[in-house]
Amino acid sequence: MPLARPSSAVEDASSNASAPLLGGAKRRPLRVALVGASGYAKAHLRLITMGSSEGLFQLVGAAVINQGDEPERCREIGKLGGELFPDFDSMIAELAGELDLCFIPTGIHHHASMTIAALKAGANVLVEKPIAATIQEVEAIRQCVAETGRFVAVGFQSVYDPATRWLKEAILSGVIGKVQTIRSRAMWPRSSVYYARNNWAGKLKVENAWVLDSPFNNALAHQLNLMCFLAGHDMKASARPLSVQSELYRTRDIESADTACLRIRTNTDISLYNYVSHSCVDTLNPWVEVLGDAGTASWSLDQVTIQPHGASVQVKACLDFNRLLKCVGSQVFARVTDTEAPVCSLDNAEAHTLCVNGAHESAAIRDIPQQYLTTHQQAGGESQIAINDLSVYMSEAFDQGKLFSEIGVPWASSGKEICMLEYRQFPSRRLPQ
Repeated sequence: MPLARPSSAVEDASSNASAPLLGGAKRRPLRVALVGASGYAKAHLRLITMGSSEGLFQLVGAAVINQGDEPERCREIGKLGGELFPDFDSMIAELAGELDLCFIPTGIHHHASMTIAALKAGANVLVEKPIAATIQEVEAIRQCVAETGRFVAVGFQSVYDPATRWLKEAILSGVIGKVQTIRSRAMWPRSSVYYARNNWAGKLKVENAWVLDSPFNNALAHQLNLMCFLAGHDMKASARPLSVQSELYRTRDIESADTACLRIRTNTDISLYNYVSHSCVDTLNPWVEVLGDAGTASWSLDQVTIQPHGASVQVKACLDFNRLLKCVGSQVFARVTDTEAPVCSLDNAEAHTLCVNGAHESAAIRDIPQQYLTTHQQAGGESQIAINDLSVYMSEAFDQGKLFSEIGVPWASSGKEICMLEYRQFPSRRLPQ
């Protein structure tokens, strides 16, 4: 499949973003409901608001448990015609059979149960990433999809971006040859405020529900999912992990990891490497690099670049956040009647969850000794814990395609390589201690 328009200049993938989301398609608005008004639910409300202005969505209900803390959002919901409910259960019971689509931007441990309840109430679902904490929850969602005939789309926004799909078309067409490795790295500082914002941040479990919160399953999960998608054998598929080996670390008093590296062998014979951390002071925005035997390609928050050996560079701009929200809304709207509409599917998101489950099976979460850490005072009195020389270690491991322990990082220790063939239950054994 040839590239659409080769160019050495940046091509703006969002040039038509100001046009109607579906080019003026004449269909009744979808009757939609929203769960929440705080945190990332604000972005979903913005998506609904933009879609409502173009005739895609009609908000009929919103479950907001903290209405006293969100008066502005509640007023906005009212202006859109949405009825306020005190919780999800009362909303879904009242609106069962009346919804086309339910937006679920909630804590990870609620994703599966709320998605299943919404499906049973007759709604399709757009659930925030990740699809669920465990592979058995993904399977329960899959069974409910089969029973109800509804669909689930997942909020891994990068998969919806035309620039991402342009990149995957190029990879599948062989422009950079046979892809051997895809690797990603990112460092986003997060202070104690980040981990205190709710009851599940930094947790492995909340009560009896798995969360598995971490950079690669939350803030920086997009890049791990994106690598699986780019490694897939066709435009719809994501590569599935055959094995996962990880190293998981923390620098603060939390249950889960705030720093990690993963090596994943896939069923498409491509190796994936993922390096992430919140324990840093310097910001390194997400970067994904695709290595083929006839060229390279890269993805960033701003643009996609393709560099075949001996040929001109080809570049396409990624959508900015608002345009990306509109794109997600447009494609989910289209998916109601068009099964070919390009959304992040249950299958795509399942590959990511398998990688996350394998990572936690592979390695114990190790505390990095204080001698390798520095605490930095931030504006406003917050303190930020940073791993000394982390950017150097991450760059070296990324460039060499190795885990931290394999390049001699003094605090690093590797986990076991976990076979993911026929993996259907997390945990499949006693987790590493």
